[in-house]
Amino acid sequence: MLIRVMSDIHNEFCHEQSGCDYLVPELDDDKDSTLILAGDIGLLNRKQTWLSFLSKCSSQFKYVFVVEGNHEWYKGNIEKHSYQNSIVEYGIKNTVTGQLIIEEEKVAIIGTTLWTDYYGGNPLVMFDINHGLSDYNLIKVGTEYRRLRPEYILALHHKQKKRLFLAVDHYAALGYTIVVVTHHHPSLQGILPDYRGDALNAAYVSDLEKEVMTHKIAYWICGHCHTAMEYSIGNTKVICNPKGYPHEQGNGFNPLKTLSIN
Repeated sequence: MLIRVMSDIHNEFCHEQSGCDYLVPELDDDKDSTLILAGDIGLLNRKQTWLSFLSKCSSQFKYVFVVEGNHEWYKGNIEKHSYQNSIVEYGIKNTVTGQLIIEEEKVAIIGTTLWTDYYGGNPLVMFDINHGLSDYNLIKVGTEYRRLRPEYILALHHKQKKRLFLAVDHYAALGYTIVVVTHHHPSLQGILPDYRGDALNAAYVSDLEKEVMTHKIAYWICGHCHTAMEYSIGNTKVICNPKGYPHEQGNGFNPLKTLSIN
């Protein structure tokens, strides 16, 4: 089974620069392959930044699996907008979020945004990120469109993490090869050396290594950090392959990145 992986397409900026979507390069095997998009494709409340892109991808690939990144909810509402609802509303074929269970290959792709645990709910870290990251000014919550708060994200992180690992254990017990997809990194290994000690690092990564090593996960695909990287957590291979913003050339992005799962 072939899986192409990428993240952080940021079509909202592609539109500003060129007026069109990013085009995923075609390969001969695409019709039999799955495309994984690990978040930050566009803004959910601006369908021109993701609808035609996902529709083209759904025609190009056998399956498309997508999770939301933080940017998906910019200028929108985290409780109102979702790919799950949008895929149904616009009838995008072959495109799923949450779980993609491929029985004939015995592969389970399980995903969520994941967000962050703020280094174990550290109040100082939560304060710094609340005042230093655009998410908390640009994302609204609930029917009253309240301002996003770290406490909300912390609770959401724990909820998503619990659901994720429960699904992983369920399908691992059935003998499936597990591929996890999140936007945020599951390890401090996702912090580049130049950023070590940065006050906002916890907005991008959580230290979940001990938990990851207690679950049978073959691959963990993520994004959010705009530098391509690979590292291991025990027997789990973590892969981050972000396109990034239009000006971020030379970040290691490989638009042809493909995994072969036997």
